[in-house]
Amino acid sequence: MSDAPEKKDFKAQIAELKIEVAAQLVIEKTADAECPFCKNSEWFLETGGGLSPAEDAAPVFLMKDPRSFLGPAPSFATVSLSCTNCGFVRLHNASVINGPKS
Repeated sequence: MSDAPEKKDFKAQIAELKIEVAAQLVIEKTADAECPFCKNSEWFLETGGGLSPAEDAAPVFLMKDPRSFLGPAPSFATVSLSCTNCGFVRLHNASVINGPKS
């Protein structure tokens, strides 16, 4: 038997992120947030474009190091929202949002 960790498929990894939960928490906590550039207070959740409910959320991965070494580059998942007026993008770390609550 191998000591190598079991590889999970991409969908299983995404499910573990609970990105829909993280997106809903970000939306609730920042409902009245203004864009720092244009002062607009309407945002859309990044899912490939357009206005979208939190259950359609998709993670946006930020690379920690652009070199890929022997596999995918190290990265972390974020919830991404864009200003509906000027396109400013704000990112929220999904692991922090879904982490332990004090």
